Amino acid sequence: MFIIKLKNRVIFLTTLVCIISILAISLINYQVAIKGLEDEVNNRVQLETDNISKDIDKWIAVQKTSLNEIIEGMLVANNFEYEYGCDYLKAAVDRNPGTHYYMSFSDQYYIHPTRNQPASDPTQRGWYLGAMANKDDFYISSPYVDSRTQNMVVSIAKAFKTIDGKEGVISSDIQIDYLVDFIASSKIADNSYAFLIDNGGNLITHLNEDYKPEQDKVTNVNDILGGNLSKISESEDLGIRSRRIKDYDAQDRFFYLGDVHESDWKVGVGVSAAYAVGAVNNVLKYTLLAALLVLAISVVLSIYVANSITKPIIHAVGIAEHIGNLNLLDNIDEKDLGRKDELGQMYGSFQNIIDTLRIFMADLDGSIHTNQDVYNNTMIELNILTDLAEDTSATTEELSASMEETAAFTISVNEAANDINMAIADFTEKVEHGAHTSNEISSNADVLSVKFIQAKNNTMDVYASNRVEIEKAIESSSKVKEIDVLSQAILKISEQTSLLSLNAAIEAARAGESGRGFA
Repeated sequence: MFIIKLKNRVIFLTTLVCIISILAISLINYQVAIKGLEDEVNNRVQLETDNISKDIDKWIAVQKTSLNEIIEGMLVANNFEYEYGCDYLKAAVDRNPGTHYYMSFSDQYYIHPTRNQPASDPTQRGWYLGAMANKDDFYISSPYVDSRTQNMVVSIAKAFKTIDGKEGVISSDIQIDYLVDFIASSKIADNSYAFLIDNGGNLITHLNEDYKPEQDKVTNVNDILGGNLSKISESEDLGIRSRRIKDYDAQDRFFYLGDVHESDWKVGVGVSAAYAVGAVNNVLKYTLLAALLVLAISVVLSIYVANSITKPIIHAVGIAEHIGNLNLLDNIDEKDLGRKDELGQMYGSFQNIIDTLRIFMADLDGSIHTNQDVYNNTMIELNILTDLAEDTSATTEELSASMEETAAFTISVNEAANDINMAIADFTEKVEHGAHTSNEISSNADVLSVKFIQAKNNTMDVYASNRVEIEKAIESSSKVKEIDVLSQAILKISEQTSLLSLNAAIEAARAGESGRGFA
């Protein structure tokens, strides 16, 4: 049978309680502290992304404002002469470095600060068509290659109408390099970067050179990183763990997107795992280490507690085994008896049992000696009785033999009585026969018959009486006192039989020839 020791049970239960407690505390810690920390980090990075978006939003708003101020100034002056217009736009370019302004009317009248004319119809360009399609708002194009500078640019255009009703579009080209520098300066953390996505999902700027737009190629977010960026863009209120993506350089980063409302673009931020969840992972790591440390301490304490509990119990079990084996020589230490807990009570109970058993054993030893003396005396008396029994047995055997002889003699007497009965019957028959042959003999025979009948009756009475006594004596032959009665009865029968035989002989002699049958 497999037995689990109490010590192991205490250690197991204590460890189990500790593990359950640690798991419960860890779960609560994760839900309250770690989960809260994750939410805080998630919200902080999202806020930083939104701040970058707002900065770009402000910059684009400034570009829109500048473009709007330029066209409003020309509309107020109502002067769209070629020379005036080119100089006006040239002054605007000088005020806003990195920006290039130009305009075109519906009749292909084109004004440029450098006085260059396009090789093709400007009203068929994307910036013109986009602005005319949305006259009430600004149009922002996707990145494209500027035909003049051969640089990647983004155009911001706005439709207008002169006082005399002539329609046109003013536009400004913003070099991508400027946006790259602006986004690159938006550094959140080490091993992290920001990027820009236009309203069509195309990357305007990115840290990876392969993702940057070129003359005949743009990169869409649906085509990179397994489309996960698009999923993040379409989802709301994502947790920090749901933002983890394996980036182009095979490193795990957490991606956040912020809206640029002025252009309907999006700013993307990819932060390193160390920055996003480093603090959370550290908390988890330290929580795990603390849990393991607490568990180790709990195991050590449980072993100590188990030993402090089981050692006295093992000692008590040893005392109980000694008591069970009636080994009452050991005394329990005063230190154990002085304990103030249940074990002290148990030791006290064991000491009382030992003391009581010692008294009992002393009394039992005295009783054993007394019983030994009684036993010895009893054995002496039994030996005497055994001798007497042997003598009585011999006497009984002798009496049994005498009774067997008496029984045999009684049977012989019974047979003799039967013979006498038959003789008397024969005698009676002969007497009756003699009465017919002689009167004298008849007279004597009558007298003899009467006497013989009396003798017969007396004999039968004696026989019957003695027979009863003999039967009683036979039944009581086991009793020594009645053996004498039996013997006297037998002697009396013998005497009566002898007397009867003598009388019969006398009468037979008197009867002469007729009395021969009585002889």
